[in-house]
Amino acid sequence: MTEGAQNAGLQVNPAALQTFATNLGAEAGELTGLGAGTAFSTAVGALPGTDFGAVAQQSADVVNRCLARMGERLTTVADSMRTAAGSYEMAEADFTRALTTIGLQLP
Repeated sequence: MTEGAQNAGLQVNPAALQTFATNLGAEAGELTGLGAGTAFSTAVGALPGTDFGAVAQQSADVVNRCLARMGERLTTVADSMRTAAGSYEMAEADFTRALTTIGLQLP
């Protein structure tokens, strides 16, 4: 390490992680709630006497399931971010408490 160089360790901002998790969770809910498959549902009766209605309904179901799955994945990521933020906050609090116990303080 060169003289005067700063420690390039990982720095975590738990508040930023919490904010990101909250925003991502909200977007996941909005994505799931889009109900974009309903656009296909309106076409179900468009061509009576054909297989078009069944295909349109299948398309509606697939789109809604895909959006729900994407929302679930984003929710999982958001939950992981929240957990990580809590872990960093707890680790920092424990470290501070340990230093205080031995009579030291964080800079």
